[in-house]
Amino acid sequence: MRRPEAIERRAIIDTTLIIENLSDTTTESDLIALFSGVGRVRGVKLPKDRATGEPAGYALLELATEEGIDRAISRLDGRDLDGSTIRVGLAEGRTGLRAAGGTMWGAGHANSRPKGSRRGARRRKRGL
Repeated sequence: MRRPEAIERRAIIDTTLIIENLSDTTTESDLIALFSGVGRVRGVKLPKDRATGEPAGYALLELATEEGIDRAISRLDGRDLDGSTIRVGLAEGRTGLRAAGGTMWGAGHANSRPKGSRRGARRRKRGL
């Protein structure tokens, strides 16, 4: 049996859009004004780059219904907003990243080394 919070979390993911290729001048109120024409907007998040503090170039927007999601993608994908052509799509959960290729610090990360190099170093250190 599913827990109620799991159902609620799934509903949030199903009604969340990712809006990419945003200009640096786009605000939450701009996005709310644009997307309120296709459905009721529950919330908007405009993440910032951690290193610079500047806008990250994308937003996460939650709509009230799945029908609003379909309308938003069909009507607003490819539309011009503040001088940039935006891309609108369905946001996917974080679990998809782990299933597709491991964690951020796992194999394939820019600073990762194969395990063999560590094992060889230990063996040499012990004098075997």
